[in-house]
Amino acid sequence: RIIAVWPWIQPLLQNGIDRVATEQTTVKILGGFSLGKYRLWTVSCQDKLMAAAATYERETNKGLVVVIDTIGGNEMEQWLQPALEQFEALAKANGCTRIGLEGRHGWVPMLPGFKVVRVVLEKVLG
Repeated sequence: RIIAVWPWIQPLLQNGIDRVATEQTTVKILGGFSLGKYRLWTVSCQDKLMAAAATYERETNKGLVVVIDTIGGNEMEQWLQPALEQFEALAKANGCTRIGLEGRHGWVPMLPGFKVVRVVLEKVLG
């Protein structure tokens, strides 16, 4: 089923991947969907596909966490807040106690209610 929509989903996820140094690839994500590791989330505005996200769940000592592994799209200012509200409601309804994600520092002001709980540091060698 994911294969049928992959030509539209892959470029959106690739957009998110291309912005950072990551071990993630759309090939790995596609494999994760096929194995049931990831769930696909899409955002549409007026029948136009605007964004896609790959998520997975992990059990922690603080409860079930849904992790936004990869997200990418276009015109984020149009869809981010309504999509997050719906995502949060669905996560709660499915027993999750937290939403987690790793992202660029620029995401912090765009995610009200989220707080920085750890830092990932990187040094480019060369």
